[in-house]
Amino acid sequence: MILLVLLPILSICIESVNLRNLTSTEFRDEVLKRDDASIYFILFVGFNQKQCIKTLRQFQKASKQVGKLAQFAIVNISEEPIIQRRQDIQYVPLLRIYYPG
Repeated sequence: MILLVLLPILSICIESVNLRNLTSTEFRDEVLKRDDASIYFILFVGFNQKQCIKTLRQFQKASKQVGKLAQFAIVNISEEPIIQRRQDIQYVPLLRIYYPG
């Protein structure tokens, strides 16, 4: 719901953005220790699940529309189970928005 509200506002700047896969170290250093002006859209997935592949396509489209106003990244919980435990991810796909405040 929040994503639907934020996308039109953020789509003013339409530039290409790199959609990255985050490891647990990158997640900690970039997302959890982000500065006060950064917004992160993180999609938690398990790549061997059909729903995750469909969601990933839409997530890639959204990352192109938003541009550099927010960072988009993917965390594969199959490869990063420590993030799954620490962030209490109980189902996939799951989108979380990390924002200032």
